[in-house]
Amino acid sequence: MDNAIGINLLIEMSDEDVRTKVGEAFEQQMQNSAVIKTGDFFPQPPGQIVKPSAEDSQWAGGPASAIIALSLGAYDKYGFNETVDVAKAQDYLNSNLAPECTEFTSLAMKNYAALFPKYCSSGGSTFEDFLSGANGARMAWGTSLADHMTSIAYINQQMAKLNPSVDPGSWYQTFFANIYKITCLNPSAVPQVLEVWNAYLDGKQQPNASNPWTIYQNMLAASYDVSTFDSQVQKAAGSVSISEAPPDCSITIFGKSVNTWLGSVRNLDFIIGPTKKNIFFYDIFQTQVSG
Repeated sequence: MDNAIGINLLIEMSDEDVRTKVGEAFEQQMQNSAVIKTGDFFPQPPGQIVKPSAEDSQWAGGPASAIIALSLGAYDKYGFNETVDVAKAQDYLNSNLAPECTEFTSLAMKNYAALFPKYCSSGGSTFEDFLSGANGARMAWGTSLADHMTSIAYINQQMAKLNPSVDPGSWYQTFFANIYKITCLNPSAVPQVLEVWNAYLDGKQQPNASNPWTIYQNMLAASYDVSTFDSQVQKAAGSVSISEAPPDCSITIFGKSVNTWLGSVRNLDFIIGPTKKNIFFYDIFQTQVSG
C-alpha cells in the first residue's frame, strides 16, 4: 500500500466502535461471572467477545451483583426487596466502576486492547490490516505514523484544534488513540511523539480520572442502573418450585435459586441475606397454612 494512503487511513481510523464494544464485552463478562451463577439469573449467558482471566471474571461478579441488588430492591414480591441494601449497592457501583479503581481500569484496558484491531476502522479497513502485516511491515507503519504526527505540517494542523473553543476532549481522545496505534505497531517510536507533544499533553498520557482518553466510558457506573438486568432478575425471583412435604403437604418456593445466591454472597456489604417470605406451605386441600 502507498505510504501516504496508508497514513491517511491510520489517522482516520476511529476508536469509537472500540469503546462501545468495551462496554458490551464488560456486560457479557458480568453475566458470565461465577459469582452470580447460583442465582440462575442468566441460565444461558451470552458468548464473550473478550474472555477475561479468572481473576477479572471474579472481580466483574461484584458489579454484576450490585446491579442485580438494585433490581431486587425494586422487586416488592416475596420479600426480595428486603434482602438487599440499595444505597450500599449504588455506592459499590459508583466506587468500583470508576477510573480510580485499579481493577476497573485494568479490565477496561484489556478489553480495549483485545477489541482495538477489529473495531478501530475507517473506509472499510481495520487496524488489524496494518497490525497483521497485510498492508506491509507492521513496524514500518508505526515509524511512518510517528513521523507523520511529529511533522510540522501535522503539528500546525492540530494546533487550531487545541483551541479551548474546539472541544479539546475530543482532540485528546483522537490523539491518544493514534498513540495507541503506534504502541501496537512499533512501541519504540512512541517516545519521539510524546516528546514533541509533551507541552500539550499535561499529564494525560495514561487513562485515569483526569484523562479524556475514555477507553472505559461505557463501563462507568452511569452506564448501569436498576433496569440493566431487571427482566432477568424478576424472572429468577418469580420462578416457582413445588415439592411434596409429608404428611400430605406441599411447599411452594418462589425464587429458590435467588435465595441460594443471596446466601452465597454475604461477603458483599449490600447483601442483607435470604428471605423466608418466599416459602409457602399448603395442606392436602391446597390451603395455605403458613408462609
